[in-house]
Amino acid sequence: MTRTKTESAELRFTKEDIKRLRRLWDEGKASGLAGPVDFAEVRRAVRRRLEMEKKPQRRKVPLRAKRGEGRGPSRKRREG
Repeated sequence: MTRTKTESAELRFTKEDIKRLRRLWDEGKASGLAGPVDFAEVRRAVRRRLEMEKKPQRRKVPLRAKRGEGRGPSRKRREG
């Protein structure tokens, strides 16, 4: 029988890793039951999010600022 890559890989965890995993496991169990999940709705929500990410984002800043808005110091030549 041939072993897969996962089966032959040796996992090494530190004591801190194990403590953290146990703490997270306990917190998850203590949080109670998750309840029923509507996977069809979950898939629809993910698809909507992915579609939004595909669409080009509108610029929040206009391409050109109106005269006197956001251009920094005045470009007028100083007299003197």
